[in-house]
Amino acid sequence: MPPPLDNSGFNYFVETPSDEWDTLAYHKAWQIRGFPMVKSTLTRSFDRQVNWFLEHGLPAEKKKAKSLKNQFKIDAQEGGCIFDFWKRIMHSTKLDDIEMKTALNIRKFQAQHHITVANRMLTGNDYNVVQAQKNVVSISGKEHIENIPNSR
Repeated sequence: MPPPLDNSGFNYFVETPSDEWDTLAYHKAWQIRGFPMVKSTLTRSFDRQVNWFLEHGLPAEKKKAKSLKNQFKIDAQEGGCIFDFWKRIMHSTKLDDIEMKTALNIRKFQAQHHITVANRMLTGNDYNVVQAQKNVVSISGKEHIENIPNSR
């Protein structure tokens, strides 16, 4: 069976000497290459590729592949480097989502504001200016009435 060279992430195993293979380095290589950061996809690809080496690899590769499978079980548990890697990825993704939603809300607000200003300019109807003028007139009128000595 030929190696799964067309599978995402397999280049890590081709480019890295087998004695340097590492579970976290594989995950980071996946991220650096811009593959989708979907935990199930990455884990499935890692498992398939390691299994390929277990079946078809050279003796040194088989030995390291077996070690990787065992190491992955440990690293994926809470407190392990893979667990922490995904925790950071998920936190970063959540922050990106929050930032994106906030930016979208700001753009919506700005767009609504621009529409309101444009409507005021086109129609000459500025409700706030009219209200401000009414308030000034009413305040001026009260002051005028209050300043008239014994007007009653």
